[in-house]
Amino acid sequence: MKRLSRKTTLLIPFFFLITILTCCKEDYYDPYYKVPSPFAGVPDNFNWATISSATLRVNVNDEYNGEYYYTVEVFDENPVLNSGAKLLAKGVARKGDMYISEVNFPQTQGVIYVRQTSPNGLRIVQEHIIDSQEITVDFSGSQAATSVKSKSVATRSAAPAYQGNRNDAISINLNTSSVTLLAGKSYVITGGTYSGDIVFYGSWNGQKTTVFVEGEWNVPSRLTDFQNGLEIVVLSGGKVSFSSSSQTLNGYNGVNLFIMSGGLFNSDKKNININFTDTGGNIYNYGEFYLSQMKLNGGKFYNNSSLTNITSFTQTGTIENHGLLTIGNIDATSGFIIDNYCNIIVTGDISTSGGTFYLHNNTNLSCINFDLKGTTVNMEPFSLFDVTGTATFNSWSSTMNGTGTGTNYALARMKKVVCNGSKNITYSGNLELECSDHTANGKYNNVYYMISPAHMVSYGSPSVLIPASECTGKGSYPAGTKPTNPAFPIEVPTSSIYSYAIEDFWPAYGDYDMNDLVVESQSSYAVDNRNFVTSMTITARLMAVGATKKLGAAFQLDQVSAINVSSVTVESDSPNNRLNGTVFTVGANGTETEQTKAIIPLFDEAHHFLSDNASEKYYMLNTSAKGEDFPPKQVKITINFRSGTVSPTDITIKNLNYFVVTDAKKENRKEIHLPGYLPTSKAIKTYFGGGPNNIPSNNDLSLNGVYYRGTDNLIWGLMIPGSFNYPLEKSSILLAYPQFQIWATSGGTTNKDWYENQNANTTYIYKKSFKN
Repeated sequence: MKRLSRKTTLLIPFFFLITILTCCKEDYYDPYYKVPSPFAGVPDNFNWATISSATLRVNVNDEYNGEYYYTVEVFDENPVLNSGAKLLAKGVARKGDMYISEVNFPQTQGVIYVRQTSPNGLRIVQEHIIDSQEITVDFSGSQAATSVKSKSVATRSAAPAYQGNRNDAISINLNTSSVTLLAGKSYVITGGTYSGDIVFYGSWNGQKTTVFVEGEWNVPSRLTDFQNGLEIVVLSGGKVSFSSSSQTLNGYNGVNLFIMSGGLFNSDKKNININFTDTGGNIYNYGEFYLSQMKLNGGKFYNNSSLTNITSFTQTGTIENHGLLTIGNIDATSGFIIDNYCNIIVTGDISTSGGTFYLHNNTNLSCINFDLKGTTVNMEPFSLFDVTGTATFNSWSSTMNGTGTGTNYALARMKKVVCNGSKNITYSGNLELECSDHTANGKYNNVYYMISPAHMVSYGSPSVLIPASECTGKGSYPAGTKPTNPAFPIEVPTSSIYSYAIEDFWPAYGDYDMNDLVVESQSSYAVDNRNFVTSMTITARLMAVGATKKLGAAFQLDQVSAINVSSVTVESDSPNNRLNGTVFTVGANGTETEQTKAIIPLFDEAHHFLSDNASEKYYMLNTSAKGEDFPPKQVKITINFRSGTVSPTDITIKNLNYFVVTDAKKENRKEIHLPGYLPTSKAIKTYFGGGPNNIPSNNDLSLNGVYYRGTDNLIWGLMIPGSFNYPLEKSSILLAYPQFQIWATSGGTTNKDWYENQNANTTYIYKKSFKN
């Protein structure tokens, strides 16, 4: 905090009174000085952490039997959808060598994304919900296509023979203008063309009446309705044509139409519609079939032909396809089913509510746009669902599921996915989603779920191999390169920023504006082929010095011994005013001397460093509208480690122990650390535990090895994810961030994002006049 000159010893009682009344505007070095707590109600077991940790174990899908390394990366967002996703960790793995590391992330983080890059460059991403401190990611069932190899290709089943009896059929006189059909009888058009009327006599009471077409039936325009029980069978060589250019056929209560292999229905491709009403009807096609619009009303369309084209399918019903089926558009209602055994090409859009799709082995379903609600898509191994436009998932939740096991995956290729609402779509099972333009999950609102082993790849970069065939169309061919190992050491450019905001009045509470020293920190590191850290770079930016005393700063690597640091290199914006020997003395390897742990100094005096001036004036910098402002100053420190001594877990943000020194001493010095972090071996011990015999005569209650916690379990420093808009001078953090106290008194269970900009009261936030 702020230090003012003492004029005479007689003024000391007066200054103590003013200090208490004004939230400690003076700094005294009395170890037994105590002030009231800024607030109370914080649970005794609250550790003030804004980050969480999890041990991550990643099994890669090694298709090279350990010959090459796979790269494993961990992100805060899906890197397929956001190229700016923050890298949290990175390393390598192969058969028998799992990637294992601790990963730190903000407590507001609910999901992590893990990317596997194979030796041939193919990338797949899995999403994992953070629901425990142990996370296992298994890519071992993922298809990564090491080489183009054949998969079993589905072939069309043979056309079944029609079971009806043609031999007893009554021949229709081709020259008559009308024929009356009787219930339970069979008729045949043969030897030429019949263009007359068909009359349905009486009620057939559910009996079946069959018309075989062996010649040509030229349906007159006046014939529009077919009676319940009628069965039309177009035999090989038979043809159904239409006298009108546009006509609608209505079928009532179970009309069935068969086009057998070699049969033709509307081969002239006129504007013909079929509308089955009531309980629906069925169409079985093995021949050549063209239709403008099909309404089945719950019936079935069975296709086992490559010469089938329907302009529009509406209403509900079932499409079972064993051939090459071309449809212009599908607009279906609840209960609609697609059961695909070969290739369905929808040249327009598919829209459905409450539908179910089955895509069997080595099949293809394609469309331009896919608009669905409450629809389930089940995909067997090596099936392909190709949406070349936009897939829109609406408020009624849908599911896409890969039903394969092991390395047998289905592929959903979608150029763009839009999710309207929340929890719109769940991807699950052995499914690969190939998409680079997908509505992203929000921090507090998931619009999609991806449940392992389902994973995502970039559009145009599939990892699933599906050879082209009649049933799979163009298929899917991964474009991998020749397998190779990554270049070691691997650089891990983690991009997360953490801010450290520290009060300097310890062991008493001050004005609680948390701006006496504000530092932004960003780290990166490099690993070798055993996932040991070879080097680490810390970039620290001094943002503010809201103190009127000398403040030095450093960080301790709590899990790294000083002897395991081989060298340290420094780049600084204030090279002449960084270290002056008043606080820190560094040895030959760049760490502070006479320390067991690796301690790396940032600067001996914050004012000198930020102003790049060695003046003995210690004003508040970058905290007050009336104070002095300076652009932040940066120090970039690269630490090189002895081979095989430091793991990524050792240097996580959790193990980075930032601290300040407030009395400009080398030994027996007054250090302020974040709550729960250990002081260095050079820290003065007089202040800990509230004084002799743990009498709480100051605010510090560092007992039982838990340091830098005070009365009412309050603290002197915070680590905050991201860049922190810190409070104005003399403005308590309680005013600047109203949710801070709620978060603290809840034990960190609520308002975990209290520090984000939208939760600040800008009246009490320092307005930066400098440029970052």
